Amino acid sequence: MNSILAVEKGLPPGLWLPTPDESTTQYLSENFNHGNHPYENVLDYGSFVVALASFTAEETGRSSLMPTRTDLGELFDAGYGMSPHHHLRKAYGGVSQLQLGLGFYPRGHVPKVEDLMDRMKWMREYAVLQEYTQEEVDRMSFHDLVLWGSSRRFSPDPQIVYEMFDGDTTPIRKYIGMEKRNYRRQYSPNDLFRFGARVIRENDGPLSMDELDANYPDEFVGSTYETIRTVFGTLTNFWLEFGYVTQMRGIEKEDLLNLGVRYAIQHEGTTLHSGQINQLSKNNLFPSRIPIINRFSKISVYREEVEREYQAYLELEKELVSQGVSLDVMRLATRRYIPGPEFSDWLMKNTPSLKLLSELSQDTSYVLKLVKSGFDLGDEGIYEMQLEDMLLALRRIGIKTKNDLGFVLALIPRFDAQSLT
Repeated sequence: MNSILAVEKGLPPGLWLPTPDESTTQYLSENFNHGNHPYENVLDYGSFVVALASFTAEETGRSSLMPTRTDLGELFDAGYGMSPHHHLRKAYGGVSQLQLGLGFYPRGHVPKVEDLMDRMKWMREYAVLQEYTQEEVDRMSFHDLVLWGSSRRFSPDPQIVYEMFDGDTTPIRKYIGMEKRNYRRQYSPNDLFRFGARVIRENDGPLSMDELDANYPDEFVGSTYETIRTVFGTLTNFWLEFGYVTQMRGIEKEDLLNLGVRYAIQHEGTTLHSGQINQLSKNNLFPSRIPIINRFSKISVYREEVEREYQAYLELEKELVSQGVSLDVMRLATRRYIPGPEFSDWLMKNTPSLKLLSELSQDTSYVLKLVKSGFDLGDEGIYEMQLEDMLLALRRIGIKTKNDLGFVLALIPRFDAQSLT
């Protein structure tokens, strides 16, 4: 078998990718779509899906090459592999099991501590160097590394990483060789959120990469744009935190779908037509038609996929409302909704907290106001008072444990709850 070790491309260790000249006949659905394969064959197919994403990564601009439900569904529609909703789920444990088998960490997965430490060491000593120079890697903070790995699904979500170490990352930083403090100032997401709020206030909206570097040249050590990119991955991700949709060249199909479903949730199922998309895009409130057509071929196809996922959301909403969660709280909790079981399971797991927030009181009104609008980023003193008052209000409501408090804080826009650990 003419394969290449995927680690050479900065992908999970132990993963092999087929080369472009290898046969794909064995992956045709007519040969593959049943539940009787050895799991090794299913993993081989998964590596084929990774290879396809790898070969087109420069063109698509996607950061994570982990096979997604969308990838597998599109290939199945094209006549390859098996249905992710049927045989893969029923006979082989589903998409998340395949992702784990290939060495990726699906959202919500909590690995063993020793496995995470080994993975972070590999990231620090090898994987990051496939993308950055040694000097750039030496300037990275631990938080930078966590964000980098999570965006590529090489490591778990940042919240999980910090929870696994109870907020004290000293042991893992020492293990991977990052125990020395960077001589440069380390900027937290909350530092940048305050900066972003000021940029929008002073310029009546977001700025481009060149505009940020030109207008705020002395704001940080080094380039303003590079500082934002290091913490948030892309400038697009940063401005999305403020509700603005800017540069869409490298946006992935799933991100477009997420934005469409979130819009439908917040507007009670409003169907997006070309005219609406054009107007929203003009105001930087939604992606333009171009990336949508590039990823979905037609606006009508995009609408159909958004509608299908929106219907799945309505089932989740119906279930939570039946358990005592108000519609207003439901809408606030799903502003960053992600189709699929991981996000839904996260909400279901935290139903008790959502129910407590749904009870009318002065405390819940205060908390929900901050969950809706975020903290005052223009005045650090007010921001700190708001945070303190919110934590007191949450405890009076009955939301007291570390996990429950973390859940509510994670709902607040433009706020990184890790700053409290």
